Amino acid sequence: EKGKPVAEWLHDLAVLVDTTEHLNVLNVNMQSCNKLVTEYYDSIRAFQIKLCLWEIQLSRSNPAHFPSLQSVHVAHGNNDNMDRYTAKISWLKSEFQNRFLVFTRLKKEFSLFCSPFVVIAVSDVPEKLQMELIEVQ
Repeated sequence: EKGKPVAEWLHDLAVLVDTTEHLNVLNVNMQSCNKLVTEYYDSIRAFQIKLCLWEIQLSRSNPAHFPSLQSVHVAHGNNDNMDRYTAKISWLKSEFQNRFLVFTRLKKEFSLFCSPFVVIAVSDVPEKLQMELIEVQ
């Protein structure tokens, strides 16, 4: 934006750098070979939990997991109004929820696949698997 103070612009850039780094780590993780779909699910779910954490922390003006933003805070003073960063993280969280909705729908199946010995209500399992689950448990 024209006329934006340099310190504010640096804060915005720092958030962009940190967010891009977090997304890059997830991207590299998702490109790993020989993974089961449940492992991809775990990676996406973990990232969504991180987004929730970052949203809460930024709403409290705490950039704990944004090292570039922390550096800018030290060098150029605190920018206590992090509402716009919280809004961006909220938007990203919403995008992840929408794009990976199928994972949410398959949560029970993934749980059953990963931990068939964990006591769960057999009635919650698809009927075609109920008898086998009883035998396994």
